[in-house]
Amino acid sequence: MTAIIWSMIASKYLALRRSGKARKQAMLIMKEKFDVSRATVDRCVARERRREMKAGKNRLKLSQDFHCHKKTGLLN
Repeated sequence: MTAIIWSMIASKYLALRRSGKARKQAMLIMKEKFDVSRATVDRCVARERRREMKAGKNRLKLSQDFHCHKKTGLLN
């Protein structure tokens, strides 16, 4: 997959989560829309977080919502 697609998947998933969708519901939507597995979505989100952290922006809020490691930004 290209970086643009990774980024698009991550931003769409995070937008769904911010709008109040449950994790399972958001995953189902992602599976229908992009035909990707849960692991792929997790990888996309983690990659997007690392990119943001490297840029120093940290726009993607690290919260308990996403169960991610505070130092690395990787999903648990």
